[in-house]
Amino acid sequence: MANEYVDLHPPVVVSAGTSTAGTSTEWQSWGTEADTTLRETSAQVGDAVLSLAVESYTTSWNPRIQGVAVQVDTLGTNTRSAANTMTTADGDAVTALMPVGEAAQAQGSVLSRPIAV
Repeated sequence: MANEYVDLHPPVVVSAGTSTAGTSTEWQSWGTEADTTLRETSAQVGDAVLSLAVESYTTSWNPRIQGVAVQVDTLGTNTRSAANTMTTADGDAVTALMPVGEAAQAQGSVLSRPIAV
């Protein structure tokens, strides 16, 4: 039977989230570079129809790449947030359950008769 709990290593997850969010700058840069290259190409093509097609493609394409950059940043940020939430929840659970566990342990056995073997 599979484990029915979440196994999380917060430092690893936080690091992964930070790395993921960190790539958003590269996505933005790549989108800007591609946009510049396509616009330069559009201006130098020499054919009005082809130039318009490249310009139209550029106009629809670059916002999508910039949108991916935002989504990548959001994914990384939310990943870090989830790890931090789990860490906080673990701490809260320990605080809430410790008194109950200590009280149960202090009671000792609740058996009222000996068990014969």
